[in-house]
Amino acid sequence: MPGGFADPLAWFIADGALNDALVLGAPVEPLVRTAYAGIPVTVMVNGKPTTEGSGAMALGGPELALAWLANHFSARGLTLAAGHVVSTGVVTGLFSANPGDVVQAEFGPLGQVTARF
Repeated sequence: MPGGFADPLAWFIADGALNDALVLGAPVEPLVRTAYAGIPVTVMVNGKPTTEGSGAMALGGPELALAWLANHFSARGLTLAAGHVVSTGVVTGLFSANPGDVVQAEFGPLGQVTARF
């Protein structure tokens, strides 16, 4: 497949077809670039562990996905600017949230986010 995605599901994930929302937390101090792939991620729905993963699930590490995007943009005369929000990919298994659910995601040293649906 073009772009290096051997699994067709990767295309759905990469283009946001399986995403209903993006939850942003408060800004944090950056880590060493290579640390992001090893960050453990746990998602709980209504207080019950639902899925987990790590930063490496985003194409080997979110810094690699971001570098790919920046290079892809640059080759086309485009840029990423300060303030742009970039989602580098899924870092856990897929899950669903229903109306009334409370979803909490913990990102190790980066903190956590909570969404109520």
